[in-house]
Amino acid sequence: MRELVTGHTPSRAGVSVGMAATGIVAAATGLGSALIGGTHGDAPIAVLRVGVFAALFAGLALHDLATRTIPNRVVYPATVLAVVTAWVWGDPEPDAALLGGALAFAAFALIRAVTRGIGGGDVKFACLVGFVVGAAALPLALTLTALSGGAAALVLLVSGRAARGAAMPYGPFIALGGVAALMA
Repeated sequence: MRELVTGHTPSRAGVSVGMAATGIVAAATGLGSALIGGTHGDAPIAVLRVGVFAALFAGLALHDLATRTIPNRVVYPATVLAVVTAWVWGDPEPDAALLGGALAFAAFALIRAVTRGIGGGDVKFACLVGFVVGAAALPLALTLTALSGGAAALVLLVSGRAARGAAMPYGPFIALGGVAALMA
């Protein structure tokens, strides 16, 4: 996204600064999400869960913006954490979490196979979101992901900052849909 907006690739120093900013924003997102959950009278474990996954989603989104990658070293352990928390605390129910992950994976893998418009990291990130929010909230997550990503692409096209077929990081839009569905 930065390349599309500024026209240049970030330097190594820029990526390091971006990683520090990623941590700060992710922590703030998690804290804000936890505070919002806490004001709604949610159980402490639910508040913690929302905060942790909102922070993970924000961190992955910012990493994708800075590097155009979604790191497996974060996505794989987070996926295991999502499945374990569903199994231990039942939020979402384990079968709903597994179905959500499978459906998100299938949808994004199909989009990748047909259009080549998204990367493999986007498929895995969407799958993580599916495990976290479960099958019931997945339609909201995917709808918001598609609408926000489409709106951003339209703005870039209309403004002349991107040409048709140009690549843009999709992680921020997956994160937006995931956080919204998680907090709904």
